[in-house]
Amino acid sequence: MTQALPRSREVDAIAPSASISHEHSRKLQVQRAEVVQERSSLQLGIVIEEADETLLWLELSGESGIVKPSRLQRLARQSKPIISILCGVLAHTKKVWESSDDPISGALFHPLFA
Repeated sequence: MTQALPRSREVDAIAPSASISHEHSRKLQVQRAEVVQERSSLQLGIVIEEADETLLWLELSGESGIVKPSRLQRLARQSKPIISILCGVLAHTKKVWESSDDPISGALFHPLFA
């Protein structure tokens, strides 16, 4: 492909990238999709950990008497389903990515990125 381009400094600069074969390009895309999957799982895992830790601190605040338990009940009751939903999203996301034959479409067309 690059042989048809006129010789110039600019063409010489981009020629190595332009001459990447389809196979190498596909490998690069797959690698990038896998990185997206790993980062998304990691970020969602951190969100779950933080939400769970927040719930723990709410419970400890109530048990220690720092805050009246009655003031925390509603908050704690609402946070548990949120944590469950996040755990479900993470589990579903991993299942979708693991079952996908094509990691690129699995990453790019996943509901988290829609």
